[in-house]
Amino acid sequence: MKQLIFLCALTPFIACATTQSKTVTKRPMVASMQPMAPAPVQEVQEVEERDDSASAHLERAFHSFRLGEYGDAANSFEAAIGTNNLNDSGRALAYWHVYLCRAQNSEEDPAADALMSFTVVAEDMLSGRNGMSHEYLASRDFIERFNLEGRLARARATLAALWVDRSEDYGRSGGQPIRVQSNQELDLFLEIAPPCEDSTRRQIDRKVLETDGETEIEEVTLYCDGQLEGERYVIERVAR
Repeated sequence: MKQLIFLCALTPFIACATTQSKTVTKRPMVASMQPMAPAPVQEVQEVEERDDSASAHLERAFHSFRLGEYGDAANSFEAAIGTNNLNDSGRALAYWHVYLCRAQNSEEDPAADALMSFTVVAEDMLSGRNGMSHEYLASRDFIERFNLEGRLARARATLAALWVDRSEDYGRSGGQPIRVQSNQELDLFLEIAPPCEDSTRRQIDRKVLETDGETEIEEVTLYCDGQLEGERYVIERVAR
């Protein structure tokens, strides 16, 4: 019964209810489960039925996630995405958790890939809110409960901090500014941007260089632990 309730809770993330045939595979019993008596001449192998539906993959993913088995959880979330039966809400949910799992295991590149995929889906979902499209209205409850806009801001800020850390030029000049969409995204970037490891022990100097009414070019310098020399960034921010 608990499994049925859990699967029903996952239903909003499944794109369609197409009927799929279940794959039946034959697997030998593990050694610890073999009978002590001598096996008959013709062994009868255990037949195990495996559910490879999107909802089943999600169920396994969340189970592993709760147990802290992040590698298995990430693989199951990716398998759910691979079925192509998740709707936008389901894909956003899965990509975000893949990012969390890969980051927990210090897998930086796979975590960044998942985060980039998450931003694409999230931006697409939020783009329909101005016209209140049918797709947006259908997913509005998930958008609010999952705080999709806040997570999108954090995803973009995290990716910007990663690219800044890997590049000598990005974000250091007006030619390659760090583009942010909101004050929240800028604050999150300044919280996690290198070189300061402790966000509570950094000082920030900010200066607007230019504005055209729609965007502002801002110079931000981070000082770690009261150091005299800081890290300078150039930010292009949407003017609100």
